[in-house]
Amino acid sequence: MAGEEAVQPFLDDMSRAASLGLHATAQATGWGILLGLYACRDLDDDSGLGRAPAPDFTADHARQVLQELGTGLPREALARELPEWAWLLRVR
Repeated sequence: MAGEEAVQPFLDDMSRAASLGLHATAQATGWGILLGLYACRDLDDDSGLGRAPAPDFTADHARQVLQELGTGLPREALARELPEWAWLLRVR
């Protein structure tokens, strides 16, 4: 399964929850998407988790999640969980 095909259903679920005003659900889904993307960002084929289809794939999709949810996610907590993406989260 291509990376886009794997991520899109989760992005759709997040967007649907946000549009219905289910902000906690949208945030929880966004958090899960970010953790999953982060886990796959630089893995090799032997990891069992798969590999991002392009070098910027995971960061680009993480940016999409962050833009859609705006300030709804706790950026400092995310920065602790995703230290190599602190630049993306704009947390120092």
